[in-house]
Amino acid sequence: MNKPLFLLLISLIILTGQAYSQGVGIGTTTPDASAALDVSGTSKGLLIPRMSATDRQSIIDPAVGLMVFDSTNNAFYYFNGMGWLELLAGSVDKITDADGDTRIRVEANPDEDVIRFEVKGIEVGKVDSTGRWDMVGPDDLLSIGGGNTGTGGAGNTFLGNAAGLPHVNGNSNTAVGRSAMRMHNSGENNTTLGGYSLFSNAVGSGNTAIGVSAGYNALGDGNVFLGKSAGYAETGSNKLYIENTGVDSSEALIYGEFDSNWVRINGRLTPTQGITDADGDTKILVEESTNDNVIRFVNTGTEYFNMDHGVLNITNTGNSVFVGNEAGLNDDRTNNQNTFVGSSAGTSNTTGENNTSLGYEALYANTTGFRNTAIGYFSLGHLLTGSSNTTLGWWAGKEIITGTSNTCIGSDALSQNISGTENTALGESAGKNNQSGVQNTFLGAGAGKDNEGDGNVFIGFRAGWSEVGSHKLYISNTLSSMPLIYGEFDNSLLRINGTLNINEAYDFPMVDGTSGQILYSDGAGQVNWGDQTIDTDDQNLSLSGSTLSISEGNSIDISSVNTIQSILQDADGDTRIRIEANPDEDVIRFEVKGVEVGKVDSTGRWDMVGPDDLLSIGGGNTGTGGGGNTFLGNAAGLPHVSGNSNTAVGRSAMRMHNSGENNTILGGFSLFSNAVGSGNTAIGVSAGYNALGDGNVFLGKSAGFDETGSNKLYISNSEAGNSDALIYGEFDNQLLRVNGTLEQNGTLEVNGSLTATEGITVSGADAVFNSSVIANQPVSINGTLTASSPIYSTSSINANGSLIANGPLTANNTLNANSTFNANGSVKLGSNGTSFSGIITSTVSINLPNIGSNSTYIQDVTVTNATTSSVVMVSPGSDLPGAIIIGWARVVSANTVRIMWRNTGSNSQDPGSTSYRFTIFNF
Repeated sequence: MNKPLFLLLISLIILTGQAYSQGVGIGTTTPDASAALDVSGTSKGLLIPRMSATDRQSIIDPAVGLMVFDSTNNAFYYFNGMGWLELLAGSVDKITDADGDTRIRVEANPDEDVIRFEVKGIEVGKVDSTGRWDMVGPDDLLSIGGGNTGTGGAGNTFLGNAAGLPHVNGNSNTAVGRSAMRMHNSGENNTTLGGYSLFSNAVGSGNTAIGVSAGYNALGDGNVFLGKSAGYAETGSNKLYIENTGVDSSEALIYGEFDSNWVRINGRLTPTQGITDADGDTKILVEESTNDNVIRFVNTGTEYFNMDHGVLNITNTGNSVFVGNEAGLNDDRTNNQNTFVGSSAGTSNTTGENNTSLGYEALYANTTGFRNTAIGYFSLGHLLTGSSNTTLGWWAGKEIITGTSNTCIGSDALSQNISGTENTALGESAGKNNQSGVQNTFLGAGAGKDNEGDGNVFIGFRAGWSEVGSHKLYISNTLSSMPLIYGEFDNSLLRINGTLNINEAYDFPMVDGTSGQILYSDGAGQVNWGDQTIDTDDQNLSLSGSTLSISEGNSIDISSVNTIQSILQDADGDTRIRIEANPDEDVIRFEVKGVEVGKVDSTGRWDMVGPDDLLSIGGGNTGTGGGGNTFLGNAAGLPHVSGNSNTAVGRSAMRMHNSGENNTILGGFSLFSNAVGSGNTAIGVSAGYNALGDGNVFLGKSAGFDETGSNKLYISNSEAGNSDALIYGEFDNQLLRVNGTLEQNGTLEVNGSLTATEGITVSGADAVFNSSVIANQPVSINGTLTASSPIYSTSSINANGSLIANGPLTANNTLNANSTFNANGSVKLGSNGTSFSGIITSTVSINLPNIGSNSTYIQDVTVTNATTSSVVMVSPGSDLPGAIIIGWARVVSANTVRIMWRNTGSNSQDPGSTSYRFTIFNF
């Protein structure tokens, strides 16, 4: 049919229909009264206009209700007055915009069961049957209420109103919380959690901020801020703040600098129940038994130290005492009875016995030598096997290797001697360069400095300095080859290079007379040479054998006359030096006013202690009472009046002491002002200078300088007070505080209670707490912390390493477990929370029967360790039928959980078999 004819036919049909006021029928003569056009047929359908999506969208001013078939999308479309909509029939698998590039699709591929979200042709999210939402678009961007998508960068996540605005570029940023990283522009690798956290940082990278307003004004890189407003105004880089206010670095609870490997606790660390390692064999015990009040130090199961009421006892070291880094390191700990005090003092000693060293590397190399005493920096430092040496002073006898029975007192005294024996050197550089000489005596600074011989006696300042020979006597006070007194022991020669005066009565002439002249006195204090005159009354005195005869007189046998003087004494005989008090005892004794105050025997032992066991060299008065005192040093112990068992070594040590007892002092001006205090221990120059109390322990230069109380511990090298000293303690309160960084590179074990007001940081190896732990500031765990008793933290606990709690665990703030968190005891979260003893998880496969409409099904399941006070959570491993829900679950008896399913639909449902994950919280 041609087109004009067809149009005419259609017009006639329409006119006819209008004329009869009824619809038009095609294939039927009785069109339905409600239809304007009724098309009927059993073998053919209605074909409406077909066109591409481009043609459809090109229709000018389409009428509302206009319908076409879009051959591009294979779908019917109709125009609703606003735009073209796809006509969906039956099951709809997508919702799309007019041009099809923005849509939600139920399935992109047959039966994949994935809902996909596409915007402008780009998939920006999807969710699958596991319930997993993948909402990240191009460049891995996830932004919910957050920043712009930007013009560059990838892997960013912004969650929260205005989070990450006005992000332009930069990779791998995560900002969660309202206005988190609000000013961010281009920084990378930042992680923030909390409203307004890292608010102002526009270009910084590598920052981590957790907490509301944490790092609010921070601008730098590599910072870590933990807690509300932590690091609020910090503008630098590589800083650590753990705090819950906006305070600065000097007040933040924990402050650190990553680029300096430095952390500071601006608070208080107070252990009260001991410190232990992971296996419990190395520890510090505050009390071994109830109320014994003894601090014990145990290493690999052996107790080596204990502190009892101000007394430090050293045990299980073979009656030896080692104090200082590597002091006595290699001692075999048998009954050697050694005392090594100082860094590396006696380090190499193995089996040597009865040695005493005090000072840096004093007696460092000794291995088997015995009965040596070395006091001073590197004193006897190279001694290997020599014995019975005594040295006092810097480098005193430092090169002696095999020498024995040497005594060196003074800086550099006998310092170059290697194998010499029985030498005595007293004074700075006395006998310094004598390497192998024996039985020399050098008394005085520089005496015999360059001597190389044996058997010399040099007395006085620089006496015999340049004399290299042996068996010489020099008594002088200058460096001179013509000393005041010179002698040669091997030649029985004594020479006086000056005037010889006898008892202030007369002087001997200094020049020799002529042959035959004799010495005579003029009776007025002059002795001169003169010619001999013969008087007829003169008698000849002659000696023949042991018979002494006078001419024209008698003779006498002098064989039994003692010609040796054994006593040097004063006029009344009560002050004297005796060579032998008893026949052949070979002891020199010193008596003053009838009292023996010292003696020396053939072993070289000097016993210089007088009545009441007093030893005072340059020190205090003998006093009017007390015994067992030792004062060594200029004005040490002055003006001591009474008091027992005091030891003061050093210039003006205990200078104001009067009557206190049991004080032990080492160091110039140490415990200077303490007059009546007792039981104090002070080691170091000016340690406890102004201290007045009792039972104090001060270690280090100026430690406890102004402490006036009692029972205090200071370990410091300055005049710092109790809040600044590196280590401060109170023995009567069982308190120990570290005012600085406590670095734990080995294992830290606490067997007593630990109260840490400035937080606890376990950075290196393991920490084991066998008693309760109370932390008033955050606990940070980078290693492994094992606690066998309760842990109570009023702040947060951050476990970057493993936290194993065998007792109750209480955290009133955040508990971050970035690694293993094992709570074998009870756990309490929040100050008002309820403690629970464990979390149990179990997976059980359950095959449910058919459940009728509006019906329930109940079944019991075995979950080991579940208790009736537990809380139960149940999660199915796969989707349940739409009308099936889990109504409730509870523990009805030990190890038994009862669960109820309900069919809320109008048709019966068969859930079939699936796995269920049970999570049990035991309370």
